[in-house]
Amino acid sequence: MLGQSGCLDVPDVLLRDGDAAFAAGQPDAGRPVKADALPAGGFRVDLVPPSEMAAHRAAWERLSRLALEPNVFHDRPYLEAAGRLKLAGKLRFALVHRTGADKAPGELVGLFPVLSPRRWLPFVTRTWKPVYSSLGTPLVDAACAAGVIGAFLTFAAAAPLSGGLVFAEIATDGAFAAILTAVARRSGHRVETLHDYSRAVLEAAPPRDEREPLNAKKRKELRRLRRRLEDLGRVEFVCATAPADVAAAMEAFLQLEASGWKARGGTALLDDAASAGFARRMTGDLAREGRCRVHLLTLDGRPVAGGIVVEARDRAWFWKTAYDEAYARFSPGLILATEITAAQSARGEITLTDSCAVADHPMIDHVWRGRLRIADIFVSARPAASPLSVLALRLERARRRLRAAAKSLYLNAKGERP
Repeated sequence: MLGQSGCLDVPDVLLRDGDAAFAAGQPDAGRPVKADALPAGGFRVDLVPPSEMAAHRAAWERLSRLALEPNVFHDRPYLEAAGRLKLAGKLRFALVHRTGADKAPGELVGLFPVLSPRRWLPFVTRTWKPVYSSLGTPLVDAACAAGVIGAFLTFAAAAPLSGGLVFAEIATDGAFAAILTAVARRSGHRVETLHDYSRAVLEAAPPRDEREPLNAKKRKELRRLRRRLEDLGRVEFVCATAPADVAAAMEAFLQLEASGWKARGGTALLDDAASAGFARRMTGDLAREGRCRVHLLTLDGRPVAGGIVVEARDRAWFWKTAYDEAYARFSPGLILATEITAAQSARGEITLTDSCAVADHPMIDHVWRGRLRIADIFVSARPAASPLSVLALRLERARRRLRAAAKSLYLNAKGERP
């Protein structure tokens, strides 16, 4: 219950760190830390490296099924594969276990991937948004979400130089953002939104004026382009769902992606053996759970466009797309997107499909009319007026400005618009 100070009277939270490489910025192993802003209930937070996560697989998968918000990018198949890439040395998992009577002792109720603070910016702890992902919402048990989030905030704030936390790529209208904001502000901590934008989503039941993805003129033009493509041969839409079919379709997709502009820019998955291995393993593991679909638009059996859709519970993500530039005049990517739209709309179990696209995407924004607002959320580790928290926010904003300026200079040097 609330005490006279306005903070919550709760038990101590035992914070433990078994990783010596991370210990410098974290509390001493086993040292209890007072939780003066933690919702009622006891929790333990353990920081473990990716190499130890295999021991938590069953609990991890259970937590995914019970999470406040589904997020395929934080589910085991995705994070296990992504954790082997370049950032693995800096990545740790903050695991929140319940110790109260209303949950089984030791039960995993929260999972937060975190990165070690930068040496030149030790005041900010940030959650990790995995490579090639577009959502960073951590997994927290819906039945005790406020307590889990409060326990993690207390854990991260315990570092001697901690000034703030950055939660990367959070849906601002989602339940996680709402509870995070409420828990933080209730204890006098500052919450700021950084780098917010909106991207296209396909809703299962969109408003009446958004049910037709394209206007009459664009639909007519798309039918014309498809007829022109059909003049060249047999056009088919193929959806691979069985594990063996997904594996074969993935190879076709990888080759398709490597034939276009991403290959010229060195960003195709096949340009990096580790990235290609990650994509194969992740899609394969998800396919074995019935959570991955590879869509192909083929011309006489040869893929001319492809798209990968991954899923978690009632949500789906249009993870990647590619097309053969030799057929660009027929807009094969747009034809494929409308086929995927029809396929996803026909699936009653999927309530939302996220485009994973950038803001104002020139293609998908005209096909999918729904919008999802995404932002990085900064939470001060100490009360809002704390000099260290004020400094942390200022430095974080400065870092982002410098990064944006560097990106602009790079694109200008290449002759591209930022």
